[in-house]
Amino acid sequence: MSIDRLSALPDSLLIRILSFLDMKESGMTCVLSKRWQFLWTGLPRLKFYEGSSQTDKIRKMVAWVHRTLVICSGHNLEMIKIDFVYDKCFASDVNVWVDFTLKNKVKDVASLLNSRKDLYPLPQMMYSNSSLTRLSVEGCIISPKRTVEWGSLTTLYLDKVVLNEHVVEKILSGCPVLYYLEFNACTGLSSLKIDCQSLHELKIGYWKDENCETSLEISAPYIHTLQISLHPRGRRLRLTNVSSLVRANIDCEVDFDPGSVKLISCTKEPFNDLQHVKELEVGYGCLEVLSMLVVKGWRLPYSRRRRLTVHASNDEHSIPGILCLLEYSPYLETMVILLYGFREYYEDCVDISPAASYLKKVDLQRDLLHLKTVNITSSQDSDLPSELLLTLLQLVLKRARVLEKMVIDTGKFATSSSANVASNYIRIARMLLSYPRSSPKAVVLFH
Repeated sequence: MSIDRLSALPDSLLIRILSFLDMKESGMTCVLSKRWQFLWTGLPRLKFYEGSSQTDKIRKMVAWVHRTLVICSGHNLEMIKIDFVYDKCFASDVNVWVDFTLKNKVKDVASLLNSRKDLYPLPQMMYSNSSLTRLSVEGCIISPKRTVEWGSLTTLYLDKVVLNEHVVEKILSGCPVLYYLEFNACTGLSSLKIDCQSLHELKIGYWKDENCETSLEISAPYIHTLQISLHPRGRRLRLTNVSSLVRANIDCEVDFDPGSVKLISCTKEPFNDLQHVKELEVGYGCLEVLSMLVVKGWRLPYSRRRRLTVHASNDEHSIPGILCLLEYSPYLETMVILLYGFREYYEDCVDISPAASYLKKVDLQRDLLHLKTVNITSSQDSDLPSELLLTLLQLVLKRARVLEKMVIDTGKFATSSSANVASNYIRIARMLLSYPRSSPKAVVLFH
């Protein structure tokens, strides 16, 4: 019997195709024919996931992991990712998997143990691993008794991990080429001092602690990129030394109450600490909180930023914040606005009437002397540019003395089959083209 055209492909290509399937699906191909029986065992990346908290389902996944690792032992494995709801009864199983990654010199290890009560103590043998280049740890206790030796590690992700100053110090001293470091929902530490000169990017999700009223002081004089996410239930972040920082991204979790007094207070501090950053990106939630602050009379410190990216809603919740960022960015050269759809639940928890009133009388107090490029991009769930956004763009055209181009990404609107959408799109385009421009070089482009 002649072999089918798919099976006739070389092993390397078939393994590449199998890599796009999840582990169970790729394993099932072993029943197709003898040609396929062991192909899936050559996968360089093994990913196991079980989202259920039911013990019987977890036990099946654990057994599946054990069987797979026995079959794949000795192969050139690049990555192993195991993600499931952990319980201490599975500690011995995880120990076996950790030992497997060490013996097989796996470079990329992700141990994501989503535990509601038990934390897994990372084995001491794991702290000496010269093969690791990327490590992701969730729901673990990190407590090395001796030195950490991760000489090849470039990326480290810590989620729901208990830390202290000595542990962080050991980790950083044992990672001479660490490039990216991320903390999320971690506990412990009164301060975070990072003197690792190789570290380029630091990301901090909300930092949990029993004493949420104290600030977590962060000193990282050598990092170039910083991402922080504030949270009503998290600690304040105080940036004491980020002198080499070039790019920063600030966002807030506002699903609880964007008007939270604590969240508003926490949002002020990063803007004060990041005045020197050349590139700033403001997330959707942070812009909402900033708009509330602006309407209430708060003003940003002047900054030296050259590039500004904002994730915005197409309504009163974002425009005041954008105007304020423009006002206090006298050296700004590029602005990018990423538009999203309006989140309906805000109608119940935020009073937008002050913002609407504010926008009726607002204007920029000074010209934008360096702004050359403005880009507006719409997501799939956003509407056509609102009247308020058009007012903002009109102000930019009026105040940007050296503007070269304003680019409107029309996306779905330009190709919509709806006559109403098409007519509104044409109307908005005509309005934008009719606005006076202070820059003789300014052009408005639609694509």
